[in-house]
Amino acid sequence: MPKAQWPVHAPLYRQHPVAPWRAFSTIFVGLGLLVLGSGTVFGYNALRPVLITDGAYAELCEGSKTGCEQQKLSLNFIATMCFMVCSTSFLTGG
Repeated sequence: MPKAQWPVHAPLYRQHPVAPWRAFSTIFVGLGLLVLGSGTVFGYNALRPVLITDGAYAELCEGSKTGCEQQKLSLNFIATMCFMVCSTSFLTGG
C-alpha cells in the first residue's frame, strides 16, 4: 500500500518552550483580572440598594426620596451592560 502524499502541516502546539516565570505570571495576571472583574459585576445586586440610597440617578425621580422605576431601570441597564461585557470577555479566554 503506498504512503499518502498529503501536505504535512505544522502541529497545533508550540514548538519552543515558554519560560516558567512567563507562564506563571500570565496565569496569575489572568486570575487577578478575573477576580477583580467578576467580583464587581456579580456583586452588583448587593451594591444596587446602596446606590439607590446614595442617590445615583436620583435626578430621574420627581419628588421621590426612596427611588423610582426610572432610577431602577437605569441601574438595571448598567448591570446588564456589565454582564454582557464580562460574558463577552470570557469568550476570548475560551
